[in-house]
Amino acid sequence: MIKAVFFDLDGTLVEFNLDVYGSKVEVLKVIRSIMPNLEGLDGTKNYYMMLDKVRASSNKIVYEDVRERVYNVLNTYEERAARETELRTNAIEVLRELRNSGKKLALLTNSGRKAVNFVLRKFQMGAYFDIILTRDDVEFMKPSPAGVHHLLDSFKLKPYECVTIGDGVIDIVPSKIAGIKTIVIVGGFTPIERLRQEEPDHIVYSLADIIPLISQL
Repeated sequence: MIKAVFFDLDGTLVEFNLDVYGSKVEVLKVIRSIMPNLEGLDGTKNYYMMLDKVRASSNKIVYEDVRERVYNVLNTYEERAARETELRTNAIEVLRELRNSGKKLALLTNSGRKAVNFVLRKFQMGAYFDIILTRDDVEFMKPSPAGVHHLLDSFKLKPYECVTIGDGVIDIVPSKIAGIKTIVIVGGFTPIERLRQEEPDHIVYSLADIIPLISQL
């Protein structure tokens, strides 16, 4: 039986409005201004992969400086997106029903704490979650499994007792590494064809499909 559900935020519970192209352009500028000779950087890489390249090619001081500057860029774009975002249909109803059924709920997002808190206040969602982890709370962002392992340890649960719900490859990958079942919801930034390549356990097209599905796991 599933005892805990780990939710992503953007594209999963709220609409995905982040200017990905613009934010990546700015992030690349930041990294190249400090490490102009770093190879293998382009717009196809996610933020985690970019920072991982910096970490592998520099010392701790340089890496932490780059990471702080990158996070500042992302904070600006995320806070702008947070003001414009809307709830996905049935988001609150699903959270309420899962809580009423006794499930533990966690939010695991690559977004920064300030934008996340704004969204949670805006839609009065914060009280539904037992644990909220943003990129400011873990050393490595998704697709690193660091956040997932943190949640397992915090809840003191086994992987088979949990399920992850997200909208992207970066939700599927860390969950599979940790041995957790994955449900992906279509409609976020990632096309369904790309999601299928990662072989999630289940694909749904609406948050309303989640409740009956979890009851069967």
